[in-house]
Amino acid sequence: QRLIRARYLMQTISAVETSLREDFDAMHAVLVLFTEEAHALDPQALPFLRADHLDSPDMRTFESLFQSGKPRCGQLRDSQRDYLFGKDTVAIGSVALAPLGPKGNIGLLAIGASEAERFHPGMSTEFLSRIADLVAFAITR
Repeated sequence: QRLIRARYLMQTISAVETSLREDFDAMHAVLVLFTEEAHALDPQALPFLRADHLDSPDMRTFESLFQSGKPRCGQLRDSQRDYLFGKDTVAIGSVALAPLGPKGNIGLLAIGASEAERFHPGMSTEFLSRIADLVAFAITR
């Protein structure tokens, strides 16, 4: 419902962050967007948001995820974790990653957990796919 009520990009980003935190208890989450609109927003006002480019060196480390176009759960390399959650967040034990849009052309949603087995490769990602679809649609409308 928060996404439906959001009319502007900043409201949409805030709605996604609030829902992840309040509805799913996801205290470690990051939204990486590749849109020009995201680059125009103040990063200080939205610490949940990271504006980047799909072809940046940091994003190239997620190339196989974007090529598959499907969510993935499990562990991250240290460099990926540091980029997404910051260098001081060694407490991230596992992540759920969801490309946004076809082949991740809109961005990436990353949800981190301190438990190493919270997000694991054997778990279903269907619900994560639906969340990614909704977020991608809301961001591009």
